[in-house]
Amino acid sequence: MCHDSPPAGHPQSVRTDGHDSAIGSEDGSSTTSMDDAPQLQNEDLHHMLQTLNEGKLYYAPIHEPGEVLDVGTGTGIWAREFADEFPSTVVTGVDKLPIQGSWTRPNCRFEVDDVRKEWTYREGRFGFVHIRCLLGCIRDWDTFYQQAYRSVEPGGWIEHAEISAEIASQNILIPPDHIFARWNHSVRQAGEMLSPAACMEQAGFVGVKTKKLKLPIGLWPMDQRLKGVGACHKNFLKDGIHRLASQLRLNVLSIGEGEVKAFMREMVKAFDNRTLLLYCE
Repeated sequence: MCHDSPPAGHPQSVRTDGHDSAIGSEDGSSTTSMDDAPQLQNEDLHHMLQTLNEGKLYYAPIHEPGEVLDVGTGTGIWAREFADEFPSTVVTGVDKLPIQGSWTRPNCRFEVDDVRKEWTYREGRFGFVHIRCLLGCIRDWDTFYQQAYRSVEPGGWIEHAEISAEIASQNILIPPDHIFARWNHSVRQAGEMLSPAACMEQAGFVGVKTKKLKLPIGLWPMDQRLKGVGACHKNFLKDGIHRLASQLRLNVLSIGEGEVKAFMREMVKAFDNRTLLLYCE
């Protein structure tokens, strides 16, 4: 989903979830960190989303954004590719883990910081703030977006892309006692505390728009591009669902760890059920 707003004197924002993208404007606009995802998985995630988005790095209607902040940059692959596309723009990627390597572009640099803490960027520094895949990493979204708002210049943009944690089926309604229905219930419990679009607007962003793309899980799509995306997404979930559950438990739900392990084993097994045409929305 993508939230959009016109460049009228205030920062704007885009939000993307499921894979969803939001763009909006600051009518009134630290850096957060990726979790400890393996570097290879971070690269695979980037390429999967690039394929889903047909090669687009962003949806915000930007041209020459000046300085750009990539929040939760991970290995820095998005920041480097954006720096290639805009050689006159200075791109700063921030993450709590120093996994970006030493090689980069002249107009791209990386900082190690924790954006859950106070941001130290000067007010109105960035023309574009890019945020991706921080579900479960941020406890206080209100404060997070307020800090993002202050860091964006008037008329600038923010774009937040997330993969929805809820799982749906294209062909049948998932039974209420199914492991995925139980997972979705837990996610919705967390989601009551996570409403990025509302948080964006409360922070001052205006014209928030949402672009929602269906992200398949597995090889069921007929379209070859989406079939490849689905295969990658299934592997990504099977390898990373334990980490996401841990993030939701520790940062949002605060449930016990013992029950999570058995729950996750059942989840991983269910991803191989070919009778369900699974996707995230």
